[in-house]
Amino acid sequence: MPHSPLEAFLSDTESAVKGSADPKVVSDAVAEALRRLIAAPFYLEDRHRQPSPDGIACHQVFRHPAGIFRLVSVVWAPKQATPIHDHGSWGVVAALDHHIVASGYRRLDDGSTPGFASLGEFSRALVSDLSLHVLRPGEDVIHRLENPFPDPAVTLHVFGAEPEAQSYFDTRAKSLMSVSGAWTIGV
Repeated sequence: MPHSPLEAFLSDTESAVKGSADPKVVSDAVAEALRRLIAAPFYLEDRHRQPSPDGIACHQVFRHPAGIFRLVSVVWAPKQATPIHDHGSWGVVAALDHHIVASGYRRLDDGSTPGFASLGEFSRALVSDLSLHVLRPGEDVIHRLENPFPDPAVTLHVFGAEPEAQSYFDTRAKSLMSVSGAWTIGV
């Protein structure tokens, strides 16, 4: 039986991932587990709250030994943002300290032209401890996260298995670039 809110979250997330192949079912179950975690007396270690002078700071809190999910804390200075990107996986984002904004995008083209992508923004929402950002493959996985506020923010991100590649999008050039391996620039 789990002894801490974090252990309970990790156990619940593992059960959700192993219990369904449907990313919508998994992401919804993980969102509920993450809501319970941040509502509990949860302590995130100081080393996972450290900012970076070089940009957005990402700290791996937990990676499942089989690689089926990972938990990352992200420290945002004021006015920091990710590029528009996708993860190729389900994901859930919640704010621990302050808030960020999540913008969701959809492709307007059919994806048949290599290197070309026309995107339209379809949602913009505040991410807080009560309002989570949920990524569901096939629905809304292309996104941009930003901290447009004057205070630093700390967020928790839970993602499924690391993709073989991630895509980064440039809306002005209507282009995309695929990067092999685990996510690097965006969170």
